[in-house]
Amino acid sequence: MAASLSIEFLQFWFALGSFDVDDLLLNIIGALLGYLLFRSAEWFVDRQKKKRFPEAGLSLED
Repeated sequence: MAASLSIEFLQFWFALGSFDVDDLLLNIIGALLGYLLFRSAEWFVDRQKKKRFPEAGLSLED
């Protein structure tokens, strides 16, 4: 959120673009969705590894 706000502020300050609250909100929502997608994929891969190698007890934290 801070990075997106900084970029929007710099655009306003240097008159390189327009400061738009919509851009700020969409960047934050996109970052959250990307993070949730990443965590979901990480969980899925970890689950598949545990199904495939149950005796090894492998996880992504190892």
